[in-house]
Amino acid sequence: MNDRQKGKIQPQWLWKTLISLVLGLTLSFGLVGLFAWFGPDSLNSELSGERLLWKTQIHMWMVPPIWMIIVTVGYLFKTAKEAAMSLLIGNVCVFGCLIFFKDLL
Repeated sequence: MNDRQKGKIQPQWLWKTLISLVLGLTLSFGLVGLFAWFGPDSLNSELSGERLLWKTQIHMWMVPPIWMIIVTVGYLFKTAKEAAMSLLIGNVCVFGCLIFFKDLL
């Protein structure tokens, strides 16, 4: 690989797509989980039936936009390996926070 191609974004679109779809979905689940536990009206609070219904619907519909943003940003990584490592580190951090902080509630 010459010097001009080192700094360029590599056209590994198939691998970037697959990596972003899989790891992006798990990352979006984790981010929504953090919002569900630590956002307004956390999961430990007493909610009426209607309020609980609205809360679960909001959390359910937050996943696709976050997921699509992650998939879109996945194409901006220089290589598929960089995308995989970054999204994997993001997943570990988010789920680590979810596991660690959930026990504190």
